Amino acid sequence: MAPERPTLFYFDFRGRGELCRLVLSAAGIEFDEVRFSRQQWAETYRSLSPNGRCPFVQLPNGRTLTQSLAIARYFARLGGLYGNPDDPWEAFLIDQAVQQAEDLELELLRVYRTPEDQRMALWQADISERCGQLAAGLARLVPGGKPVVPGAATGATLGDLAIFKAADAAARLPVFNLPPEQHAELSEASARLLLLPDLRAHSERLLATSPRLAAYVKARPATPS
Repeated sequence: MAPERPTLFYFDFRGRGELCRLVLSAAGIEFDEVRFSRQQWAETYRSLSPNGRCPFVQLPNGRTLTQSLAIARYFARLGGLYGNPDDPWEAFLIDQAVQQAEDLELELLRVYRTPEDQRMALWQADISERCGQLAAGLARLVPGGKPVVPGAATGATLGDLAIFKAADAAARLPVFNLPPEQHAELSEASARLLLLPDLRAHSERLLATSPRLAAYVKARPATPS
């Protein structure tokens, strides 16, 4: 039976489902969620996904959406978060921000997927410099904290939400269960990413000008990743 409103299926953490949640919330689209553990995914929910992956969204019309960025773009268009539909330049600016944010998050994900006792060495030797470069590139897209699309009333486009999510992911690096003696060093490293003034100003302005987004962020569950 099709759900009465969109239902998002994803693990009980932020991960690749969080941009979909941010878009739905900022657009004011009411939705339901099914959160699950990895064991529940394997035993119950994987079989519901057309491509065997998550997140996926079941729609009231019986259709199922897959692929996190495709889902986010779908709801961004429905909710008016994709800029002027008649202006290819605005669409480019948004897509550029989404891709740059995705590049940063993929680097951060390498830390998460590395065994705990190897994470700090990987961060120091290989990832921190690239993450810093990618974060600086994101900051250049929002100078002074301005929206991705100049002149946007709230700046809550898909591109802005992707940047917001990437900055949040960088800030959460210390939760990767590293040994206590490494917490301070990793916290400092993640702070260098988050404390780029333009990114910080962008996140603050986005929350201040998008009440629905701010309400979701305030109420969302605390999860380890």
